Amino acid sequence: MAQTVEDTSEVSRQPQKFFKVVSTCQHSSRMPDSLFLNFDAKAVGEKRLLQLNELAEFRLAAFENAKIYKERAKKWHNRKISSSVFELSEKVLLFNSRLKLFPGKLKSCWTGPFVVTTVSPYGHIELQSRHSDERFIVNGQRVKHYLGGEVEQERSTLLLT
Repeated sequence: MAQTVEDTSEVSRQPQKFFKVVSTCQHSSRMPDSLFLNFDAKAVGEKRLLQLNELAEFRLAAFENAKIYKERAKKWHNRKISSSVFELSEKVLLFNSRLKLFPGKLKSCWTGPFVVTTVSPYGHIELQSRHSDERFIVNGQRVKHYLGGEVEQERSTLLLT
């Protein structure tokens, strides 16, 4: 007795699987493109080696350019930095590093001018206030050269009417 497809599906109780039918004309149109592949392994290897060499040359050129750029940036930065060598009896400004909750927009965080009394080779500087004989030691990084004239401490107001 011959079984039909319907009989086997009832016996196995599994859903039937369907196969997608693909026309052969799609494969035949793609086939000529695949025939032009390089079947010569030696030629493929040489071409790949040439590409790798070009990539290595490009990488080395980029590395050299980055090195040149870094050197130029260092020179430019060092040229823009002001000298931090302080002499005796020179006027300097001291950075006020105390945290102010609401500092004014036009209020400077530099106080002074102060007079340099001693300079240490280790970076600390002894300063003296111009108005008193009080001397104190500060870190040399908190001090900068004073280039201006006299600083007026008085405040002026301008009424807008």
